[in-house]
Amino acid sequence: MNQYDQFSADYHWLYSDGVLAGKPFLKQFERLLKSIPSDSKILDCSCGIGVHAIALAEQGFSVYGTDCSVGMVAQAKQRSIEAKKDIPFAVSAWNELPTKIDQVFDVAFCLGNSVGHCADKQEMISSFKGIRSVLKKNGLLILDSRNWERLQQVKPRFSTTGSRIRNGIRCIPLYVWTFPDRFEDEHLIEVALLFENEKAVWERHYNITYHPFRHSELCDILSSVGFVNIRSAFTEEKDLYTVTAQAG
Repeated sequence: MNQYDQFSADYHWLYSDGVLAGKPFLKQFERLLKSIPSDSKILDCSCGIGVHAIALAEQGFSVYGTDCSVGMVAQAKQRSIEAKKDIPFAVSAWNELPTKIDQVFDVAFCLGNSVGHCADKQEMISSFKGIRSVLKKNGLLILDSRNWERLQQVKPRFSTTGSRIRNGIRCIPLYVWTFPDRFEDEHLIEVALLFENEKAVWERHYNITYHPFRHSELCDILSSVGFVNIRSAFTEEKDLYTVTAQAG
């Protein structure tokens, strides 16, 4: 079972209503989305519960969503039905994309710090090869990542994204970080969801693992599998950064 399958039903609690509506995503990539033709075909290959795919569809783009979690894809399908958007979704790891999808795309989004789930360098290589193979010549890949080098320096123990109230239930998401001694070893984030309503208080928690990589390693791998014009917003001080690259 994928580590997100059980988490998928609670995943929406991590985000505000504005984030779930895709507003920060559309604002962040407003210039890019205005620069591409309206008939562009876009792949969201880390679609999660479908937030970005639905936001893109509402802008009039032709969108296809994939995720390696069965549970996440099920949530994305349900949310797209509720949004009255006909978006195809499929369960697929990145290296499986060429065998799961019989079309190519102008743009591929791989957001949500998803690349950190690749177990090692070889899996990153095969994953980016898979994404590259379903992009048109000069097709654009947009990905983001936590700055793992900075995280290793500051080593936060706890973090939260604020509380939510939905249907009479209040939830506070709490992230508990565990850092191993070695940078390249698996990192654990325990996500605790603390709930309360008028009658009770309860919690659910999920363990999510990541495999860190350095920014330079990411760029080298992208280049090695055929991406060109690699541009990055990475700085040592930023917690998150975005990378864009074209399929060569």
